Formats: sequence, C-alpha cells, structure tokens
Amino acid sequence: MSESPSLASKALALRRAFDASFAEPATRGEVASVDLLLLRAGARRYAVRLRDVAEIAARRPVVPVPSSAPHLLGLAGLRGTLLPVFDLAGLLGEPASSSTPGWLLVCERADPIALAVRDLEGHVRLPSASIRAVSAADHDHRFGREMAHTDAGPCLLLEISRLTAAIRAPTSPATAA
Repeated sequence: MSESPSLASKALALRRAFDASFAEPATRGEVASVDLLLLRAGARRYAVRLRDVAEIAARRPVVPVPSSAPHLLGLAGLRGTLLPVFDLAGLLGEPASSSTPGWLLVCERADPIALAVRDLEGHVRLPSASIRAVSAADHDHRFGREMAHTDAGPCLLLEISRLTAAIRAPTSPATAA
C-alpha cells in the first residue's frame, strides 16, 4: 500500500521531531518541559505524553475480528506482531469516524495495544507550567485529569495508562457490550 505524499511528509516530520526531542542535550537552568503529541479523536482535540507512546504507525490495514468489545476495530500487523486496535474516539465517548484510521498509537511495550486516531496534529514541547489539573466540576473525563494549554487552545491530556487499564478490565464500559 503506497502512502500519499502529504501523509508521507507528515510522518517524516513527526519522526524527525520525535527523534530530535531525544537528541537535544539537557541544560541547566532550562525550564522543565513536557513533550506532547496532539491528535484528533472524533471531533475533539486531545494530547498524550510522547513518553507514553511506544510507536506511531501510519495507515495500517485493520482486520475486523468477532468480539464483544464494541471499540475493538480488529487486529493490525506491525513488525511481525498482531496488535489489537481500539477506536480511541469510541473509548472517549466521541462519535466514531467512518473512515479508516489515519494513525495507530502503539501503547505499552510489553503487551502492546494500538489506539486508532483520525489525525495527528503534531508534536509540541510545552513548559510544565502549561499543564494544569482540572477539577471534576470543570471536567469529568475519566481518562484525563489535566489540560494542556497549547497555542491552538486547551485540550484534554489523556492518560494512556488509564485507557489501557479500561481496555484490559473485563467488566469496564470500554470493553462491555
């Protein structure tokens, strides 16, 4: 399957930004920062910590499998491994996209799970002060307790560990029919 030029260039730019974030030496006196991946799931913008993503894969075929988990899209092959692919928008209570997911976020290196997302907006490095806790009164999402305040506006900072725990929990709403 060939990738479109815009998808290939976006993947290359994301890869370079990701690699560069590890190549830069830490300096003293520098403001603490956090690397985030901005994405779209459903109609909303979200962010995830880059350190929580093991790999990003573009446009992989997903083969549907019978399952009682409503947000399991199927299985995808990546580097010789079959990964369960879950619709991130569905897990978040957003309307699912009818199109093929543009990107897979591979989470957890030991027992990987892939989260399908519609679009990646890019990588940002923000000062830690740009990440702020939200109160339950302001926001009641169970998969994130912080907001990332970016130049494009605030977005919920998803906790990958909470998402994968919900997927793996046998009676969770994320996996219940």
